[in-house]
Amino acid sequence: MNIVSKPFSTVVELMSFQDKVKHYFLDNGSTEIIFNDIGYVKVNNFGEKLYGIWNVAQNCALAQEQEWSGIIKNHFDHLLTIPAETEDYILRTKDFSNVKEDLRLQLYPTKYLEGIDEKLVHELVSRIDIPGTLSMVVIDLPSALQSIRRSDLESWNVTEDEVFSIALLNSLSATEAKRGILESNGIISLLYLAGESLLTSVQVFNADITKGMDEETGMLISIPTRHVVLLYPVENLSVLKAISVMGSVTYKLNLAGPGSLSPLLYWYKNKTFTVLPYSIEDNKFNFTPPQEFIDILNTLK
Repeated sequence: MNIVSKPFSTVVELMSFQDKVKHYFLDNGSTEIIFNDIGYVKVNNFGEKLYGIWNVAQNCALAQEQEWSGIIKNHFDHLLTIPAETEDYILRTKDFSNVKEDLRLQLYPTKYLEGIDEKLVHELVSRIDIPGTLSMVVIDLPSALQSIRRSDLESWNVTEDEVFSIALLNSLSATEAKRGILESNGIISLLYLAGESLLTSVQVFNADITKGMDEETGMLISIPTRHVVLLYPVENLSVLKAISVMGSVTYKLNLAGPGSLSPLLYWYKNKTFTVLPYSIEDNKFNFTPPQEFIDILNTLK
């Protein structure tokens, strides 16, 4: 199955989207454009390049078809300016003291690594803090977030733990997230954090959002996109309704995007994110909790 087909209602829409992407690259000098099933397009413009098209597909699916060509052009025009900008930045930042304030932590879906050369994957400064996601240290350039390499750490003489700590603090202070309540048909109220920044989801690591949480029972958390964090305290048996609502909302937001991150539902306790498995089939919500969570449910009223 072609993953890029998910945001679109019909195969015809998918084909129209791919045709517009193809024409963009043809107009920019490419002679060969190949789409794969995991969300990338390979082009031979000035050397073979691989570009992700998942996010731009989601943005197009939310807009009128007559707007798609403009959305595609803006997306890739912006993307193609990054290499020159990166090269210029690196020339000016050999000294870690000049780089330190620009480090950021960004969350990616683990599928981000699919289609990337294994040598490059090993060089990325990344780790898994939350199942299904990848925490990656990047540099905040004027128009993009650029990944750093392990070789950069060696030249800066800093450890991986140090750059992760610095990047997280920088991201938390650099982003603002609107707090609100998401009502679901009067059934349940979820707390949400939302923002336009690509770093908004990093607020999931902000200790302030779990203030007042019962440390014995924890909290439900999901990060469907880079722009949204959903939360619900595990305090009483209303959490059973919250799981169904939160899982359904998370699934829909993750599918629609833009900036899809994780469709998973997590139980946050003791600074650990445990997956609470669920599935949605024929509009029916199925939940299969781990035994540790069942034990907590048995203590609630």
